Amino acid sequence: MDEQAGALLRELMSTDNETREKAEAQFDNIPPQQKLLFLLSCYSLPGQTDDQRLLSMILLRRLITSEFEKFYPVLPPDHQQQLKEHLLNSIQGEITPQVRNRICECAAELARKLADEEFNLPWPELPDRLLQWASNPNEAWRHAALHIFADFPGVFGPSNQPSMNLVKDMLHASLQAQDSMRVRVEAANAISSFLKSGVMNTPEKQAMFGDMIPLMVKLLADQKGQDDDNTVLEALTEICENCPKIVRPHLVQLLDVTLAYLQDDNTLESRQALCLEVVITLCESAPAMMRKLGQRHIDALLPNILKMMAAIEEDPSWDTNDNADQDEFESDSPSAMGESSLDRLAIALGGKQLLPSVMAVLAPLLNSANWMERHAALMAISAMGEGCKKQMMPMLDQIVGGVLNFLGDSHPRVRFAAINCLGQMANDFSPTFEKKFHATVLPRLCEILADNSHPRVQAHAGAALVNFFEECPKKIMQQYLNMIAPPLASILQNKMSELVTRGVKRVLEQVLVTTSALADSCSTDFIPYYDSFVPSIKYIIENANSTKFELLRGKAIECISLIGSAVGKERFASDASGVMDLLLQSQVTNNLSEDSQILSYMIYGWMRLCKILGKDFEKYLPYVMPSVMKTAALDPQTTVVDEDEVPPEANDEEWTYVPCDDHKSFGIRTVGLEEKATAFEMLLCYAKELKEGFGPYVAEVLKVTLPTLKFYFHEGVRISAAGCVPELLSCAKVNNMNVLEMWQQAAPQILSALEREHDMEVMPELVDCLAQCVNVVGPGGLNEGLVKEMMDNVLKFLQQHFERDQERHERRNDEDYDEDVEDQLQQEGEEDSYLLTRIEELIRQLCKALGSTMIPFLDEVVPLFGRLIQPDRPITDIQWAVCFYDDITECAGEQAALRYKDVFIHKLVDYIVHPAANIRQAASYGVGVIAKFGGEQLAPFLTKSLPLLEDIINRADSRSNANVVATENAISAVAKIIMHRPSAVPNINETISAYARWLPITEDAEEIAPCFELVCALMEQNNPALLGANNENLPHIMKCMAEVFGCKSLDKDTPVGQRCVALLKAIQANQELFQACLAQLTPTQQKGLQYALS
Repeated sequence: MDEQAGALLRELMSTDNETREKAEAQFDNIPPQQKLLFLLSCYSLPGQTDDQRLLSMILLRRLITSEFEKFYPVLPPDHQQQLKEHLLNSIQGEITPQVRNRICECAAELARKLADEEFNLPWPELPDRLLQWASNPNEAWRHAALHIFADFPGVFGPSNQPSMNLVKDMLHASLQAQDSMRVRVEAANAISSFLKSGVMNTPEKQAMFGDMIPLMVKLLADQKGQDDDNTVLEALTEICENCPKIVRPHLVQLLDVTLAYLQDDNTLESRQALCLEVVITLCESAPAMMRKLGQRHIDALLPNILKMMAAIEEDPSWDTNDNADQDEFESDSPSAMGESSLDRLAIALGGKQLLPSVMAVLAPLLNSANWMERHAALMAISAMGEGCKKQMMPMLDQIVGGVLNFLGDSHPRVRFAAINCLGQMANDFSPTFEKKFHATVLPRLCEILADNSHPRVQAHAGAALVNFFEECPKKIMQQYLNMIAPPLASILQNKMSELVTRGVKRVLEQVLVTTSALADSCSTDFIPYYDSFVPSIKYIIENANSTKFELLRGKAIECISLIGSAVGKERFASDASGVMDLLLQSQVTNNLSEDSQILSYMIYGWMRLCKILGKDFEKYLPYVMPSVMKTAALDPQTTVVDEDEVPPEANDEEWTYVPCDDHKSFGIRTVGLEEKATAFEMLLCYAKELKEGFGPYVAEVLKVTLPTLKFYFHEGVRISAAGCVPELLSCAKVNNMNVLEMWQQAAPQILSALEREHDMEVMPELVDCLAQCVNVVGPGGLNEGLVKEMMDNVLKFLQQHFERDQERHERRNDEDYDEDVEDQLQQEGEEDSYLLTRIEELIRQLCKALGSTMIPFLDEVVPLFGRLIQPDRPITDIQWAVCFYDDITECAGEQAALRYKDVFIHKLVDYIVHPAANIRQAASYGVGVIAKFGGEQLAPFLTKSLPLLEDIINRADSRSNANVVATENAISAVAKIIMHRPSAVPNINETISAYARWLPITEDAEEIAPCFELVCALMEQNNPALLGANNENLPHIMKCMAEVFGCKSLDKDTPVGQRCVALLKAIQANQELFQACLAQLTPTQQKGLQYALS
């Protein structure tokens, strides 16, 4: 067997592919137990080379990682013990460091597999041996002990005080081992692994090891001149990311050392990059701490970053490079690294302290004779916009004026940078930038776009215009459309000619994107220019069929579909079918794969065409659905590898690797993920737009959608899938399919996904998915167990809401708290509030479906909403707590209103005059709901509410933009009290007269109907309090009706609209009265009246 084992191992290392692949297949077919013996035998064979023994141990670790359960439990206990002893003895006896490290990793992996969740390890010899080795003079053994500990930090068992002391003593001694730099470096690596492991799962435990940081910093300083090993820097970076607070007492010392390396021209580029990463990571993980304690070092660092950004080599082919997808710089080049670092710094630290420091460095660079420095300065301005927006906004006039000067710079790459700066600012400072600078920026960019002398600059001007168009108000775009569109059409023709004669396409691709953005921004105003563009674009789609032109064809598809969406069905109808046929022909001709560049363009194109064509799109479904379903069902390749096995090309455009526990990295092939999200957006569009026509596909789409709710590789995919589910159920309902059966499949999957979801962007969408599904299926789809599970989730989310709020409170008391931290906390609070709105909507839909039978399920969550409504809570908490009571009263009725009145109603009445308009609105709406649904027992609270409602209605600023919705809800509340609880109104005639004066309301569409329902009822009764003496109020009432019709706030075909029309016609019968009323109407009101009476 030994000879056979040696032969197979040699074949596994063969450079001949066929030999090696044959050996791999043979090895894979060996049963796990025999594979264990085979590998141990290969290691021990006499005469084996180091490489062969190394491979045997690499394969042994993989065996333990992937097949442990298949071989270890079935080994006899004595054989298990022999395996452990063999590994420990081999570590002690191995003389080759690389091989010894691999054996250590095998031992660590075996220990990890044997330990339970509390890190209890049934292998007492291992921690004992590690402690012996760690204190032994033998350098190799000390290194081995640390290497195993770094690989599996749980080796010493649960994190109790004795084990912590043992670990601390071992690491402390190892870091100070003056006889061995190798041991010190491995100790630093071990500390990093230990601090980020599950053993050290609290800040308090991590803080116990804070005194290791100065020893690690000293070690880093001692490595001067030993740039080949960056383990210590990598370890410090991980500590700065995972537990930056323990670095705080030693921050200045750490920054001094890293800055010294950065400022030393003799430091290798790789070490400089890691030193920079330490600083940037600290800024991202503890920005307030760095703003408070690290400002001096940041100021000193900035010139180095700008120097990196200016490290650009002259490239004669730069301007003629025709590949639009190729990055300007390599991502790991100094210039790209510098730009990325400045961007990250700005986002992390904000602009209050950073911007003045950067501007001081930029001033001389902008005036430099060296084009590279001018380029770096302009790119720096681009990079800072997102993070320094608040501070740069007041300086925009000065900044933009300065940047515009560089559009005429002598060097094309500086002009490129200036254009880049304008395009980025158009995005970062929208819409202020577009409103203030359209007159100076647009003509200059259009001028450059028309200049053929520098294609790269020309294309970039088109890209900057895209950013401008996307954010520019339509009224401004209308002023420039005739200045932009005809020259753009001419450039399109010229660039098509260049494609034919010279084969260049970069500018043409950009012109298509710019045209797309222009049409999208201008909507139907683009119709006069339709014929100048569409024939050329159709020609490109039809003829650009080679792989070389795949991206060009994709952008042409995007362009024509966006033009169609902009101009509308009527104008696009003549071309729509032809365009759709071209797309289908392109799909068949090119046999698109999931990583095809054109696929996402096709899918979005189909989606837009579906929205344009509506029902007419149904005939294309059999042709487009196979590709869409294939994309939606994409299952990306994944892998888990050891850190040292991550390929050099990791994190390129195709694969992304993320470090995870235990020195492993998780890799995912990212190609196709965006397209997968797009496919679900498209399926949602089809279900929504086509309804009956989409029926044949509902079951198949649902089958693919439900598992995707747990597609954790891409939050956009999960969000799109969550949006699909209720639309699919609605589509099934319209098609008379078995909706309840589908819901029985969907509900457990949604709830399971919700249980596992932690992303604050996705959670609200999953809750909303549940709410909308409940709305579709109604009471027939809700049993006690399902409702309880939903409400258990609601309870959990509410408890987490309070926990996150408490965390924010603690962060406000942190020693490094500042206004930038407060901005971040406010943003997190807004995310929490949005989740609260979705929770409240779910409760509303459940109450709407179940009515008063929902009450037992509410009992558990009411106390939490009772906490939210207290005056010391944030405004949004109070608002949604009030809305909760509004909704359960409206949907679960009088029984719910009375059961929980003591928790809510006193606060609700008080909040009618709350300083915050959104709380006043919710409280006023609640009063109206109580009037309609709350029963007679709550009439005294309505009586108490009336003077408060009148107070906010009669305030001088009640109709301001900030207050109008709250005011209209107050007016509507009075109307509902008069209609449904007149007994609560002490002087009803006075209240009706006042009510007539308060009209009209036009902003809150939901409240217009009840307000005019009361008007109609009182007019039909000839109520003198409403009409006034001798009908003197009639012109005002007619004016109010005309107003709501003129503003399109009320549809004349609704029940209330029909009653208003009937009353207006009755007034019209008295021509003298009618003409007197008509004379008082504004043009808008006259149009409204004409609409009503037509």
